[in-house]
Amino acid sequence: LRSFQTIYSILGVPLSDLPTLTNFAAIRSNGSATATEASNANDELLKYMAGLVDKRLSAPKNDLISLLVNEQLKPGHLNKDDVVQIAFLLLVAGNATMVNMINLGVVTILQHPDQLKDLKKNPQKWSPKFVEELCRYHTASALATKRVAKEDVVIGGQTVKKGEGIIAATQSGNRDEDVFPNPDVFDMRRVRGKEEALGYGWGEHRCVAEWLARAELEIVFGE
Repeated sequence: LRSFQTIYSILGVPLSDLPTLTNFAAIRSNGSATATEASNANDELLKYMAGLVDKRLSAPKNDLISLLVNEQLKPGHLNKDDVVQIAFLLLVAGNATMVNMINLGVVTILQHPDQLKDLKKNPQKWSPKFVEELCRYHTASALATKRVAKEDVVIGGQTVKKGEGIIAATQSGNRDEDVFPNPDVFDMRRVRGKEEALGYGWGEHRCVAEWLARAELEIVFGE
């Protein structure tokens, strides 16, 4: 619940709307709904965010949507659809990924009672290390990096022809045995060097809310 409240408060979504929006977010992403139900839930969330953008156009507040409206929409840098899509992305990405990682973290730490003991004994020391390993071992958006080749290219000895699509599975990179010894073992005591896991993506498309997500996870597993 706290993870929902955090992103909702940043965006400026009234907490009274949390139950309804949380339900729509769950329907669109939990995999158990029909395609029609998921699509309808998606449309309802977009419609809601569009209405909230309209409200901030007439009555700005101290929140992120108002900031987008005042600094991007009104000067003409972005149109309304752009602002709605950005707000929508922050809403759903800030919800689903965080909820999933918290759930995965709870299950994972219960599967490793020796590490749980250390975490409970000294949460300030081990919480950041636990979160770092959690985001390597599990990846909230493992198959989200989709690309289409603009020209023929050879990657890892395999030719990807112009127009062909690939999915760069960040989860696979996080389990690369050439980078992480015993990659299929969860170990928050893992000695890390300069290598970085791909839990938050890489390069210019790296998650803009990485440090917010890390902070939330560290608080959850540090309490």
